[in-house]
Amino acid sequence: MTLSEKEKEKIWYEAGKASLKFVSSDAKVVVFGAGRTVLQALQAFFDKGLYKSIGVICASQGTKKRVLELGINVLSDESLEEGNYVYIDGADQIDPEKNIIKGGYKGTGDPGIEGVMYREKQLAYKAGTFIIIADESKLVDFLGQGEYGLPIEFEPDMSDEVKTFLKGVFPGRRIKLREGDDGVFYTENSKQIFDVTFDGKEHNLAKLEEQLEEHDGVYSTGLFSIGKPDKIVVASSNGVEVL
Repeated sequence: MTLSEKEKEKIWYEAGKASLKFVSSDAKVVVFGAGRTVLQALQAFFDKGLYKSIGVICASQGTKKRVLELGINVLSDESLEEGNYVYIDGADQIDPEKNIIKGGYKGTGDPGIEGVMYREKQLAYKAGTFIIIADESKLVDFLGQGEYGLPIEFEPDMSDEVKTFLKGVFPGRRIKLREGDDGVFYTENSKQIFDVTFDGKEHNLAKLEEQLEEHDGVYSTGLFSIGKPDKIVVASSNGVEVL
């Protein structure tokens, strides 16, 4: 069944609202990631009045813009203590082992707008609780299902070297330079992105993440496997489930 945007937003809101039960009453800071799903969690956070006692930090400029529109004060990163905050974000694909892809290219829509995978990963992996919210369409049998691309963020002046490396890691797969409205897409970090098709069943995903991110010229990737989410809240028209 194809859902309208309004129906999707309602489902995302329910997932976001459900995720807030994992924010303890004595929590000092909640960090919100990037994307439309996260904005619905942020709205639920606002509607419940949690911003009155809990500080907010944003992973992206788009999220920060919405936080300020709601009249919520944004804390600086200096307010963060490793292991002492909750991180809430969305995902583009989620496999049965809770490995996820973020910042990927949507085959039926637009690519991730802001490309903040590096910042998201730093925040997620240092959080006391890392929560992913999603709708059931994001659940897949394996990452890369449906020719879904894995985003690889890289240094623009090392494009050729990184592409050669990726051809070795993903032989025979499509490696496409991500484009934006005005040509080549640049992330908030002034990097570029290759979207690489792959089959997650063919790889040890934690080792793959490490291999990719240790290579010279690769800045970050959208593969989250080394530090998996603590909770995945999945909403559908039938209700909410916590994985």
